[in-house]
Amino acid sequence: RQPLSGLAGPAPEPKLRKEDALFFRPVAVAAGMFESEGRTVTIAGIRVIPPDRTCEARDGGAWPCGVQARTAFRYWLRGRAIACESGPGGEPPDTEKPLTCSLAGYDIGKWLIENGWAMPEPGGPYEQDGENARRAGKGIFSGGPSSS
Repeated sequence: RQPLSGLAGPAPEPKLRKEDALFFRPVAVAAGMFESEGRTVTIAGIRVIPPDRTCEARDGGAWPCGVQARTAFRYWLRGRAIACESGPGGEPPDTEKPLTCSLAGYDIGKWLIENGWAMPEPGGPYEQDGENARRAGKGIFSGGPSSS
């Protein structure tokens, strides 16, 4: 059927490169690590926040920031396919090494760092984004949920 109006343009083309490998139905096991089809993938350029990590709460004490980070990552993924860089010659990626991956064309490592759900690797591409998240009090830098 024809579009109802000319206001809506065609759907954007996916930003997949031919050499990308797809991981279907990913499930976050930690902020920066996911499982898909029996393989575990770690995102490159970040320090993964394990689910058992606690952070200092603004009201004193500690809060389960690792669980919160994993949950935020799970909600963002929503089981959508992830594209990760393939090995040389289009071979399947080596999941033993951290991979650069994207979701709907957006860099996953950058998303995690920008939202404060992971720490950047020193000297990595996300250092400035990590500092911005820290200053803005996002994610694990937020001080946790308020008790009031």
